[in-house]
Amino acid sequence: MAQAFPKIGYPKAWAPGDLRPDDWRLGISQAAIGELGRAVAALKAADAKLPAPKPTDFDLGLCADFARAMKQRLEAGPGFVVVSRLPVEDWGIDGIRYAWWLLGSLVDRPQPQYIEGFWLYDVRWLGDWDADDEQARRLRDAEIKAHTDESLKDVGPRYTGLLWAAKARAGGNSRVSSCAFAHDLLHDERPDLLARLYEPFLFHPFRPVDPNAVHWHPVFRRYGSHVRCQFARDYIAGGAKRWERPLDAAGAEAIERFEAILERFALDFPMEPGEFEILDNDLITHGRSQHVDWAATKQRRHLMRLWLGTSGAVYDGPPPRL
Repeated sequence: MAQAFPKIGYPKAWAPGDLRPDDWRLGISQAAIGELGRAVAALKAADAKLPAPKPTDFDLGLCADFARAMKQRLEAGPGFVVVSRLPVEDWGIDGIRYAWWLLGSLVDRPQPQYIEGFWLYDVRWLGDWDADDEQARRLRDAEIKAHTDESLKDVGPRYTGLLWAAKARAGGNSRVSSCAFAHDLLHDERPDLLARLYEPFLFHPFRPVDPNAVHWHPVFRRYGSHVRCQFARDYIAGGAKRWERPLDAAGAEAIERFEAILERFALDFPMEPGEFEILDNDLITHGRSQHVDWAATKQRRHLMRLWLGTSGAVYDGPPPRL
């Protein structure tokens, strides 16, 4: 008999029909934008480099209040928030980068991303195979399936932030899903598959990593009352391929069913330049619909990603047999 795992429950376990826009949308005030604008002007004049700027270097009291409102939705609400909007047309790309860094820093401490240690990662496809990195070349205009960020490692970001600096010509909607809802649905319908998700899988990504590092952990883990989900189906497929260990039947079915629930019950919405979303990376997956980009390189879709805070611990279960 499969082990019983408690349900997570509302408000983190939601389907799109459970939510109203006011549950997850916020508008930043003109007064707070004014605070940020003064900080942006100072940082531009100083030609500041990330990660040096700190919110405490500036008078950002209204922005700090707004960050607390965002965090309330992350911690006690549905686990994500979408904010309208920062004036990218006035501040330009460099200014938006500074403003986004300061706002994100008010939510939690920014973390370096990937083996390269990016503080703010530009998600875009320039069409130059020499300038674009492996992730950009792979993604281009493709649909991005539901996933959590840095699902590879035991410790990853608590929150993922994505700001739209420029949108595609068509498509490219944001999609968010509740891992907690998928967890609780499997609890009711297929507890055997849920139990398998609490057992470890091999993970391996498409991006540059140490080829000899073994990444082995469950999709779901509990730390006291806290539940953390780490999910990227292509990383799990990559782990099976890298170590030549095909998924067991129960594991394959659990991953298939879990992803299907996330995709079926995704909340889909467009994003405009200057808008951003922050997600609880422990319990909310994100993805994007397929898009058609602009021909001109400077017009192409451009997202800026922040990883904020940390979550997780080293998996102490039995090691894999490789």
